[in-house]
Amino acid sequence: MSFLRRSVREIWELFADGSITPFLMIAWIAAACFGLRYLALGVWSGPILFMGVAAITCVGAWRQR
Repeated sequence: MSFLRRSVREIWELFADGSITPFLMIAWIAAACFGLRYLALGVWSGPILFMGVAAITCVGAWRQR
């Protein structure tokens, strides 16, 4: 659970300092939600695609900081 809290805190800091724009944050949340939805349905390619895009986007913003 501490990993999740730390991740959320770091994402929030990226959002607060302008590294992640509001549009990018909404797109990241939507990608994660779609990925979790497909995972719940038992489809493995969806989560890999959507959550991978979300992770790459977040890491890219973190590296630019």
